[in-house]
Amino acid sequence: MRLLLSGLLLSILIFSACEKVDDPITGPNELRKSGSDTFGTAKSYDIIPLPTKSIGFLDSVFTVSKLINGLLGGVINLNKTYISKEGTLVTMSVDAVIQPLSFWGTRRISFTIDDTTATVQCEPGMTFQRPLLMVQTFTGLDLSEYETEDIDFVYIKDDGGIEDVENSLILVNKPLGLVTVIGAQLPHFSRYGWVRRH
Repeated sequence: MRLLLSGLLLSILIFSACEKVDDPITGPNELRKSGSDTFGTAKSYDIIPLPTKSIGFLDSVFTVSKLINGLLGGVINLNKTYISKEGTLVTMSVDAVIQPLSFWGTRRISFTIDDTTATVQCEPGMTFQRPLLMVQTFTGLDLSEYETEDIDFVYIKDDGGIEDVENSLILVNKPLGLVTVIGAQLPHFSRYGWVRRH
């Protein structure tokens, strides 16, 4: 159902063909599509932090695992919330479609949201024959110090470098602290998430 709604949202947003949408209730939304740039190991970015968890959520681990047959494909959803130390509601959502014929055999696929940053660790480390398709959203982030055009969804390498992730759309709404990527194409599993480019 979430993927159907995400698809509907994507269709509406693409057909509106807007670069910037001003909504009097939520404020300006920045819409764009990532490029395909590759960046080396130079630290030309900062990973966007998650707000600190309140005491009641300090031990919370946000993860999901599902056994997937690579020939048939499947869907994995992770939807979690917590209250930050400042009292803000933080929501995290990952919806992924593993396309049929993406890999051979059956594997346990896991997504784990990092405790301190707006990133998701995707496991096990593997490469797909057909890219996994992902919609990922965080709300309640403090984006006040960031320019919307500097916020991007990327693959974060083990050596500290980053690479753009092919996607259909990125939406940033600073007043809501919202970042979302629609139609992200993941060719392999690793760490993916939100950064501010310098």
